[in-house]
Amino acid sequence: MTKCADICAFECPPAPHDVAAIKANDEMIQLSGGSIPPLSGMRLLACGGNHTNSFLRGAKAGVRTEVTELQDASGKLDPMVIGASQLAFLTAVQDGMNWLIMDWRFIACVVLCASSLCPLCRCCSSISCMVGCLHPVSACRLDQEIPNLVHFVQSALNVRAGTQQTEIEVMLEMVRMVQDGADWNRVEKECSQLLSNCAQYSKIMAAFVRLQPAEIIRDIALFYKAHISNDGGPNRFMGSEWIGKAASLNFGKFEKFPLVMAAAWKANLSSKGTKLVDGYCRLVLPSHLSMLTSPANRKNVQHAEKVMTDARDVCKHMNINIADSTRIMGNLDCRLVLMLCKLSKTAGEQQYDSFDLIGQAAAWSLCVVC
Repeated sequence: MTKCADICAFECPPAPHDVAAIKANDEMIQLSGGSIPPLSGMRLLACGGNHTNSFLRGAKAGVRTEVTELQDASGKLDPMVIGASQLAFLTAVQDGMNWLIMDWRFIACVVLCASSLCPLCRCCSSISCMVGCLHPVSACRLDQEIPNLVHFVQSALNVRAGTQQTEIEVMLEMVRMVQDGADWNRVEKECSQLLSNCAQYSKIMAAFVRLQPAEIIRDIALFYKAHISNDGGPNRFMGSEWIGKAASLNFGKFEKFPLVMAAAWKANLSSKGTKLVDGYCRLVLPSHLSMLTSPANRKNVQHAEKVMTDARDVCKHMNINIADSTRIMGNLDCRLVLMLCKLSKTAGEQQYDSFDLIGQAAAWSLCVVC
């Protein structure tokens, strides 16, 4: 538990610039299923060691856990149990960690490396509008003024975690960079450093991300957070062969099925037992992805995409909260794509006779949470 000693954070920006941070934190709390306690206020934004910080919050608040080895008599996290073998953890819970706190305005400098617009007011290419004490430095000159600033921050804040970035985290970073104005060459180059400096791997992932709407990548990420990472297990990966196959799928010149593609990710992320090998998911293989583009399967794929679309419209209409909608839509998506790939039995899923019956099961789940 060496990561229980130091943590790096930015000050939380003042209102109204704190809206995105508060929203992201609230979403994480909802998706955690009670594993992350709510905050009474937000003063700091952890950027190095934030996973550890979230777990420490849960331990200090005594949240419930399914891991029996960590439970007290009431089924809640017991810091004393963990601290018996990990003294650094107990010290962190009781006394806190050593915080390196940076001025919130420094975020502007980092973001400006990838954008010519002010990240807060989006008005100009000068950071003087945010940081009154600095001489104006245009975004295009910032790399010259502070060479490799982004790479320095990335490598300095959390070196140990830097080698454990999941593919989903990298894809989210790609989406963020593109939305901030970075070109794809820059995206591939910078994100390759998150993937053990593997340029080819970064190109393959970028090829997939370029084909998908940003909300699809976020949908996959929400599923991963809610269904996988909250289980406390190891990170899960697809591998370059799988992602390369997903990027090369061709449904036809004018047809795309983004929800089906997201469902394939989710189903494979749900791999368990013998289908999960050293963190790599092996339930939905590249050969199964090929079945999605088969002419014989075309009507089924179209039907599945429609069921997923309709179910999401119902979620919005019923105003289902993000935690429940992510869980119910995730189950729906996995069942549909497993049926498309003829893997329902292999995955140990309940057997359904049609896509409509799977949709009805999701509709029933939505009624239960209303």
